[in-house]
Amino acid sequence: MARLNWEFELEGKPHSVQFEHTYFAGKRTLIVDGITVQAAPGKLLYLIGGDNGSVHAFKIGQHNCSIQVRGNVMIYSYNLSVDGVDIKASSTLQPPIPEP
Repeated sequence: MARLNWEFELEGKPHSVQFEHTYFAGKRTLIVDGITVQAAPGKLLYLIGGDNGSVHAFKIGQHNCSIQVRGNVMIYSYNLSVDGVDIKASSTLQPPIPEP
């Protein structure tokens, strides 16, 4: 099972995103600031040809967020983005500067 955690600041407020992914059952659980916002029951994916990934969209306030899961059978990569910006652990997002 993969358990990932991102912690970052957005508009001066701390946020945390956790994502759990069971490989064989394919279950995915998304927790934002301690609240489960998505829980997909999964399927026995290894019996039907593997798991090719998924996208999990959600919001934090007015900000569009998503976790992208990319994979092939047992090799997965995970990416969190907020308003199109990739987030790494202990990141701070600055609002975009409007162009004149």
